[in-house]
Amino acid sequence: MLKKLCLVSIAVFTLTIVYTSEAKAQDVSLDYFYDQLSPYGHWDNVDPYGWVWQPYNIYPGWRPYSDGYWVYTEYGWTYQADNNWGWAAYHYGRWTYLNSYGWVWVPGTEWAPAWVAWRTDDDYIGWAPLPPQVEWRAGVGLHTSGFNIDVDINWSNWCFVDVNHFDDPRVRVYIQGPARNVTFVRRTHNITRYEFANQRIINRCIDPDHWQHMSHRPVVRYNVIDAPSYQRVGIDRRPDRPEVRIYRPQFHSEPSHGAPRQIDNHNDLSSTRKYDKERREYDRHYDKEYHKLVEDQHRDEAAPNRNKEDLQQQHQAEMDAYRQQRNRETQTLENRHVNDMDKAVRQNPSNNNKGNSQPARKDSPQRKDQNSNNQQQDQQQSRRR
Repeated sequence: MLKKLCLVSIAVFTLTIVYTSEAKAQDVSLDYFYDQLSPYGHWDNVDPYGWVWQPYNIYPGWRPYSDGYWVYTEYGWTYQADNNWGWAAYHYGRWTYLNSYGWVWVPGTEWAPAWVAWRTDDDYIGWAPLPPQVEWRAGVGLHTSGFNIDVDINWSNWCFVDVNHFDDPRVRVYIQGPARNVTFVRRTHNITRYEFANQRIINRCIDPDHWQHMSHRPVVRYNVIDAPSYQRVGIDRRPDRPEVRIYRPQFHSEPSHGAPRQIDNHNDLSSTRKYDKERREYDRHYDKEYHKLVEDQHRDEAAPNRNKEDLQQQHQAEMDAYRQQRNRETQTLENRHVNDMDKAVRQNPSNNNKGNSQPARKDSPQRKDQNSNNQQQDQQQSRRR
C-alpha cells in the first residue's frame, strides 16, 4: 500500500512539473523567439526593424509560405509548415525582402492562422506574406499604414496554384513560377479579410463553400489541438477525427533582455566557397525556370481562341519579369556574401587576407557571360515563335 502511495505521489509530482513548465512556456517574451529560432537561422540588427531573422538553407526562388500546406480549421485556412521554425515565422510577425539580405522575418506577438494576403479568380488562388507595415490592431483589424495590399505587394512575392491543388499536402510542387505572377496578379482580385472572434484571429479570405464549388471536392475540417511545444506539432488525417496540433505561446509586452544569441559559424571567410556554390545553384535554378517558362508559354500558344497580340504582350511581360527576378536574387546573393565577409573581418581581423575574394560584379566576365546567355535564350525564344 505504501509503495502504491509513493508511486502515485511521484506521478503527481512529475505531472505537476510538466504542467508547470508547459504553462510557463505559454507566457513568454520576444527572447523566446531569439532562443528557439537561433538553431535554424541567424539574426541581424537591421534598421528600421531591429532584430530580424533569416532561415538557413533557403533555396533559389524561395518565398515565405512556399514550404508547407494549407488545412481548414475553425480559424480558417491555416498554414502547416514542413520545418521546425514555421510555428513562429508563419504565425507571428511579418516577412519583408531586403536587397542586402533577401527574405527576413520581423518578430511579432499576435498569433494568426497565417499572415498573408490573398488573391483569386475562378481558376487560381494566390497568397503572399504581409509586410511589417500591415499591423493588427484590436478593434480595428488589419491596419495598413498607407500600404495598399491590392497593389503594393511585389508580383514576385506571390505563390499561385490552381484551385484543384490548393489543399494538396504537396502544394509546393504546383506553385507557379514567379515570372508568371505578373499575369496572375492582373487576372485575379484581392480578397484579404481577417476577423477577430472567440479570442482568436480568423482567416476569412477563402470561403470554404466557394472553394468546394470551384474544386468540386469537399473541404476537410480539422480540429485544432494545442501542442505543448513546437516539437509536438503535426497533423492527424484520420477521416473520423482529423486534427492539427498547433503550438501558439502567448507573448506578453515585456521587452527583450538583449541581443539574440548566435550559435552558428556561417560568417567565416570560407563563405567565399559557399557563395560560389550558391551562385552555381542559382544559375542552374534560373536556367531551369527559363526553360519551364518557355514551355508554359508554348502551351498557351497552342490553346484555342487566344488573341495572338494579347498573348505576345503577356509573354513579353513574363520574360521581363523573369529577368528582373533573376537579377534581383543574384544581386542579393552577392550583397549577402559581402556582408558575411565584412562580419568575418570584424569578428577575426587576423583573417583579413585569408581566402578573401569578391563576388562577380555587373562588369565582371562572369556577369557578362550570364547576360550573354540571357540574350541568347531570348533570341532562341523569338525564333521559336
